[in-house]
Amino acid sequence: MTACTPNSLLKGQLQIYQHKKGYRFSIDPLLLADHAQPRPGEHFVDLGTGCGVLALLLATQTPQIRVTAVELQSDLASLARNNVIANNLQHCIHIIEKDMRLLSQRDLGGPADGVIINPPYFKYHSGRLNPLNEKAAARHEITIDLPGWVLTARKLLKKSGRLYCIFPADRMAELLSTMANNRITPKYLRCVHSLAKNQARLILVEGRMEARHGLTVAPPLVLYKNPGEYSDEALRILWPENQLFFKSPVDSQNKNE
Repeated sequence: MTACTPNSLLKGQLQIYQHKKGYRFSIDPLLLADHAQPRPGEHFVDLGTGCGVLALLLATQTPQIRVTAVELQSDLASLARNNVIANNLQHCIHIIEKDMRLLSQRDLGGPADGVIINPPYFKYHSGRLNPLNEKAAARHEITIDLPGWVLTARKLLKKSGRLYCIFPADRMAELLSTMANNRITPKYLRCVHSLAKNQARLILVEGRMEARHGLTVAPPLVLYKNPGEYSDEALRILWPENQLFFKSPVDSQNKNE
């Protein structure tokens, strides 16, 4: 059995186990969960759930939400199921072990209100490929690329349904054009900076299925006042105890390693 270690999130409301030597989430999914706006009673799909962190955050923060979390890798799908059980969220989170490219609305019991994804950031031949399969698939477009997951979202969303994602800022044009080509209109964009003086490294984006054009560019999210010192907004998102796990700006770029 793969060794696991626990993390406590949301002031102890969530206990999430991760593989000790596999891919370990950074603060990116916490930023994405805060960015998403599920409404009570909606059905969201978490594509590439990994250990289940996004699904668990959404289910804990939004009353009566239903989340279908999809994961291709068997070890991670099993870990996600165990995390759901450990947090007593079986009533609202369902784990599907499947290639997301093969998903249809039939697998979900109908169209989704929202799709959320923390996708691989790098193209397959870009940068150093991690020798560990979990980390490689999380960081590089090995099992699915940008056009693939945007197309998947299009197939699963209802009309006016929303797509929420986090992505590298230097691939912004590629992301927005791919969404538009799949009839998912970019509606909201926010740049994420480690420090105010630094260029944006990440973007948070919301798109709506078959919506009218009109993009809101929000004020930037700055994570640190100074190196190692979170901004007030970052503390609101991450909660103070998470400083025990994410101590430096490097941690917010975990997928870059």
